[in-house]
Amino acid sequence: MKNLYEIPFYQCVYVKEIHHHTAMKRRLMDLGFTIGSEIMPLMESISKNMRAFQVKGCVIALRKQDAMCIMVEEKRDGSV
Repeated sequence: MKNLYEIPFYQCVYVKEIHHHTAMKRRLMDLGFTIGSEIMPLMESISKNMRAFQVKGCVIALRKQDAMCIMVEEKRDGSV
């Protein structure tokens, strides 16, 4: 499993776990980062400390330290 910050741009992944303290975990879940949600990294700030992600039809920016707490699994296309 990788964290969300390690995923290359435009690659779809699914949220597996969120390793964050209770209040921030709740905020992330309210923004759409729930278990099983499909996420796609779109762009990165110049300073490389923030990334924008497509989540449930919206674009949400997260700080690097918050994205690193979201564990994801790569999307399987079903091919053998």
